[in-house]
Amino acid sequence: MDKKKTKAAMPLSSSSKQPSSRLSSSSKEDDVVEDLTLQPDKEARQALCAALYKCTGPFKRMVSPLLPYPLVLNKLHRDLVESEEMSGGSAEECLLTFAMKMEDPDTKTFLEDAAKRIRAEPKVYGAHVLEEEWIGDFQSQVDYVPGMSKGKRLLDVEGAQQYAALAMDMKGAGNTCFAARDFEMALTRYQQGVELLHNVECKEVSAHQELTALFASLLTNQAIAGLRTGNWRTTITACNTCLSINPQNLKALARRAEAYKCLGDIEKATTDLKWIIRLQPSDLLADHDADTAQTLLSNAQKDAKKMMKDLQGMRIQESEAAKRMMSGADFTANRENEMPSSLPPSSSSSSPSRARAQNPFSSALAAAKKSTKTITEKLIDEVVALEIQRTLVDIYAQPHVHSDLISMRKAAEFESGRFVQRLRPYLVELLEKPVLEKYGFGGGEAGYRKMERALGQHVTTSEDVKENAKRILGTLMGDLFEE
Repeated sequence: MDKKKTKAAMPLSSSSKQPSSRLSSSSKEDDVVEDLTLQPDKEARQALCAALYKCTGPFKRMVSPLLPYPLVLNKLHRDLVESEEMSGGSAEECLLTFAMKMEDPDTKTFLEDAAKRIRAEPKVYGAHVLEEEWIGDFQSQVDYVPGMSKGKRLLDVEGAQQYAALAMDMKGAGNTCFAARDFEMALTRYQQGVELLHNVECKEVSAHQELTALFASLLTNQAIAGLRTGNWRTTITACNTCLSINPQNLKALARRAEAYKCLGDIEKATTDLKWIIRLQPSDLLADHDADTAQTLLSNAQKDAKKMMKDLQGMRIQESEAAKRMMSGADFTANRENEMPSSLPPSSSSSSPSRARAQNPFSSALAAAKKSTKTITEKLIDEVVALEIQRTLVDIYAQPHVHSDLISMRKAAEFESGRFVQRLRPYLVELLEKPVLEKYGFGGGEAGYRKMERALGQHVTTSEDVKENAKRILGTLMGDLFEE
């Protein structure tokens, strides 16, 4: 084996030098095999694919043409395994750690070196390329990053100026509508500006940079208008596009985090906020002077930390609410004040915390759990309880009810407390004839409360009733439900 070929096939390391023992002829031949042999299995490659999509636009563009080569896939897989070990088992932490690891200068050096070796020995490495659908999809998506895509209309300087002028008009119109609190029209105007610039680029560098900056500005404006109108998916899409241009765009990161929060995706919101908190002023110098970068980052990090506390509070609140609900406590926040006067004091004093909690099925579980010295006769038997629950499942599965529940969660901004306040009167009206009157509970709030008590009496004594209660609660709460 000649020296040139041996050098081309040497394994790459981003952090350490190889031991001198690897310079033997047999070791070098082993290195060739290692470079050309795919190490991660199919499941591991799928995990790597998911991790790569979390990385920044510049990195994805750099790694995209190298993905089919085992030489690169093996190294990225090892980095992902290392990130998983460092994250302590948290999936979101693992992806964040991996994405930051890919921004390390050593990783860039590795990829540059890998590209040189593959070009130097195309027959050696090309014979072992991996052809999988996920690689093609990844490369296709990366190819169409705004400002670097294929198939865009190429403008001269004059054409770029004309497009920029039209886009500025759309932005100005959007700003006027936004200031007048006409957020729907503002969103429309920003969207028009985005669509205008989405598929054009300029062959002159400075003009192209101006178009790109205007495009990014329209995207962040579109994102904030999306938040104001409740179009959170629109906000996320706009921010994703903006971050593919500039991964350190503070507005895009913060607004995407806010959109994820509104959708109840606490993990993704937290990931974006952590990214903001970990940024340094030097990361913003490409777009701002040192003083401006320091001020902008300081304000953004202060807001991010505040939102992190809000998210933590939401996480705790929702977790505790779900646990209280499944424990069989009441659905109403002020349950102590709503307990029927006919119930003895011991029914609420045995579990004060549960008396204040929320559950749509049992307003009097405390009565069912009171001292064994006092036995309360059940309002209905287990067979009837199961029949009622089957009726509830059928009612809640109806398309219009499902749509109403989604609308109420959105109106409550995906906060369980607000959602519960909207849900109870809705259920009272929805169930009045098919359940409350049919089974003799009576109409209105009093009838609904009596149904809760009747079902709640069986939650702790019947596993079937308990499992059905969990299923029904999951249907009602949707994404807000945690076991």
